[in-house]
This record gives sequence, structure tokens and C-alpha cells, in this order.
Amino acid sequence: MTIMRNRPRHKLLLTALAIVLFMCMAACRSKEKEHVISTHKMEAILYDYHLAQGLAQMRPSDALIMLKFQTAILDKHGVSQEDFDSSMAYYMRHTEQMHDIYERLSNRLSDEAVAQGSSLSEIGNGGMAINGDTTSIWKGQTAAVLNPYPPFNRMDFNIKADTTFHAGDRVTLDFNTQFIYQDGIRDAIAMLAITFKNDSTDTQIIHANSTSHYSLSLTDNERLGIKAVRGFFLLPSSNDLTDSKTTLRMALLTDIRLVRMHIIEPKTPVSIPERTDSTIQKSIPSPTPHSSTQEMSPSPTSKYPIHKKEIPPLKKTPIKRLAPDRRIINPQKP
Repeated sequence: MTIMRNRPRHKLLLTALAIVLFMCMAACRSKEKEHVISTHKMEAILYDYHLAQGLAQMRPSDALIMLKFQTAILDKHGVSQEDFDSSMAYYMRHTEQMHDIYERLSNRLSDEAVAQGSSLSEIGNGGMAINGDTTSIWKGQTAAVLNPYPPFNRMDFNIKADTTFHAGDRVTLDFNTQFIYQDGIRDAIAMLAITFKNDSTDTQIIHANSTSHYSLSLTDNERLGIKAVRGFFLLPSSNDLTDSKTTLRMALLTDIRLVRMHIIEPKTPVSIPERTDSTIQKSIPSPTPHSSTQEMSPSPTSKYPIHKKEIPPLKKTPIKRLAPDRRIINPQKP
């Protein structure tokens, strides 16, 4: 009987402990979120970092200029460095919220290009002129934000070729990079690969480590035909176990464009051999020497016969000489 009476008490005790633990966890979470920057404010801070990075590029000789900009940005939004670092640590543990921040930031970067005068069609085509021989095949966002922590450190793309692809086409991937790093090595990787119709592949990889424009290009030189185009952007994570995950490391990819260009095969010109002096000399027949009294045989195709004609001998004319007294002396008279 005593055992049966103690069971309800144990249940009540366990229920009370569970409620206390739940309240403690809720209190810790609420206390933690008191110093966490909201997602919209974090987006605004990261966007200002992007603008400050562009201004810092104008004075590359000053190594402290970006640090001054970051301090000014935090002061502008009323956020301390400690709150920013703790907020970064919080969002790294809550990846869904961090993904929403990066997605809105990517859309904001695309809207920035529109606000600067580019049309929506130019943004979709990467700002390139599109005609019958050049076509944009990029289907995703023209801007992306990567950090070194999975799953936000990689963006893949895979495009299957359609009937607009021709043998000998060229595929070009262009993009701009901008790094916002508090510390660490800047190294983003871009890969472009083409799968041909015979299942062979051609690949090109480039490392981006500074704020600049980068381009990759592959051509179907063997005219095999393109089956698919794929690739990725990657911001590798650090292998250092002591590396802090709360440090701001971010790579911005803007003006992403993937273009297919139809390369027309040039026609091979017909080579004409040059005629040298010796060739010209051989092509001209040399005249056959003959005497004036030689009889010329008529040509078989000649209508009129050629008659022999004798040339009379020249008459010798006496030479008149002047005497010293200027009188003419006729040599025929004595």
C-alpha cells in the first residue's frame, strides 16, 4: 500500500522537475536573444559592410580603413562589437535564420544593380548583349552570399543542353567577387565543366582571392556537341580547429552570368601558288632565230601560203672626202 501511495508523488515530482527545466531553458533562450541582433538589422549591417568594402577599395594602401568603416557601421546601428560577435554565433547555430538573411541580402544586391540604372533584362542576362549567336543560359540568382560554414559555403548549378546548342559552341562564366573578412585567408573557388555528347568532360577551375572580376571559358573545339554544363562556387572552411566560428567571413558574388556563344567555323581559303620569275620565264616561248633568206614553211592552219622573197644586196656608195683645200674630190675621176 505504501508503494502504491508513493507512485503519484513520484509522478508529481518528475512533472515538476520537467516544468522547472523547461522554464529554465526558456529563460536562458530569452536571455540569449536579448543581445541577439534581429535578422533585419543583421541584414542591414552586412549590406553596409558591402558598401564599405567598395569604398575601402579606393584606398588600398590604408590597411586600417576597413576596420574604421566596420566600427562606424556598428556605431550607426547602435550595436557593440560583443553583441555582433554573439549574434553571429547565434545565427551560426540557427542556420535557417542565417539562410534567410543571406537570401534577402542577395536579392538586395540584385536590386542595387537595378537602382544604378540596369534594366531587369540586363540583370537576367548578365548585362551582355543577347543576339542569335549569344544567349544567356544562367537560370539562378545573379548575386549570392557565401560563408565558410556548410551548408552556406557552396552554390551548385547544372544546366542541360537543348536544341539551341550547336557543335563548336563556347560557354563563358563571369562573376565579380567581394570579400568581407575580419581575419583569415580569402580564397573562393569557381569551377566550370562541360560534358560532351560522347560523355567526355572538360573542366576549368579558378581561385578568387581579391575583390575583382573573374571569368572562365570552355569551347567545344572538337565539335563533339555539348550535353550539359555544370559547376559550383565554393568558399572552403578552415581546417584549424581553434578557428573561431563567430568571426565574420563572407564572400559576395555579384553579376553572375553564364553565356553560350555560337562559334562559326571559318572557311579555309583556297591557296593560289605564287608565280616566280622563273615560272613566268618558262611560260613565255623563246623566239627561234632564222636568217633573212630562210624559207618559212606555212602553218598547217594558215589560209594563205607564204612565198619566198629574196632581199637584194646593198649597193656600195663611194665615200666623199674633203681635201685640205675644202674642194670635193671625186674618186671615180683621175
